[in-house]
Amino acid sequence: MQETIHTPITKSVTTLKSTWANIISKYTIWDRLFIQDNAFYFKANPDLSIKLSSFEKSDLEVDLEKLSWLGKFLVKQSPFAHILCAKPGGEEVTFYSLLNQSQGNMVSKKIDRKLLNIGSTPLNWRRDQVTQTIKQNIFNLITLGANNFTLLDIGAGGGFDGLEIQRCLAELQYKSPELPIPEYKIINIDPDEHWQKINRNISGLLFPNKQLTTRHNISIFDYLDNKQYKEELNSTEHLIISCNGFAEFLSDNNLFKLLAGIKELLINTPKSATFVFPFATHNKKQEKTAKLTGFNYKAKKKISLEKIINAYFDPDFKIEAIEAFSQLVFTIHKKNAPYG
Repeated sequence: MQETIHTPITKSVTTLKSTWANIISKYTIWDRLFIQDNAFYFKANPDLSIKLSSFEKSDLEVDLEKLSWLGKFLVKQSPFAHILCAKPGGEEVTFYSLLNQSQGNMVSKKIDRKLLNIGSTPLNWRRDQVTQTIKQNIFNLITLGANNFTLLDIGAGGGFDGLEIQRCLAELQYKSPELPIPEYKIINIDPDEHWQKINRNISGLLFPNKQLTTRHNISIFDYLDNKQYKEELNSTEHLIISCNGFAEFLSDNNLFKLLAGIKELLINTPKSATFVFPFATHNKKQEKTAKLTGFNYKAKKKISLEKIINAYFDPDFKIEAIEAFSQLVFTIHKKNAPYG
């Protein structure tokens, strides 16, 4: 590929910052979610709502035999506990935490609220950190005059990160038509065909004239093993990778395999690349609640996580981390990247 000359934008960066801040703070794609009749819906437009998934107990099977008597009680009483048990790492957990609206009758609602008070804040904080990091990276690319970028969303589910980025950039183009927006594409990796179809439907309704998403119904391990990214990313100048929501459910061997595969991908793709990787650290109350409800994620000590990340990415990459609510979000950049 020939060396591309990037020209920083001439529009006032202060004005651009103000416009971008307004776009990302006004509302998000997740604000279109709502609960109705024990199901999640997405408001595509004032006249059309799309049913995403149901959390009726009859629609979400759980294995109560693996739970203690207290766990069985919680799962039977609390919709949130039922979702945690049935869909660990799933979009339903994200949506229920984000909406943070306890459901059920009087007793069930109180139990549901207590569990949401434990689980929703850390899950919502980490999702916000991931999306904010992605948006900041894209803003940097815009101000520096980048020509193109790719967002690779691992475990994409409904692909809401990509939908949100497309919303932001479409609105920026509308408000600042003179501004050269980088060309971009979105790649969603998720073996769940249901959520890939949901993403296709929502994307088609919101952005009918600009379909920029490639969807792969495979696991990230298959994607990395067959090295499909070499062809897909061969013209990409700047790569952003998001991996949120499932790493804690991997065995250590598969976690190490994932990180090794991501490192190889980063080495063999654009000069500019950022990898956003959150992981849960130990918290007795959160882990006790998770164990009771069958939400068997594997938290690690902060120092252990730092050692693992450093072992794979130091010294070839710049590593940053932010921690709150027993969640650690790593941002890993290629060193010397012009827009990293």
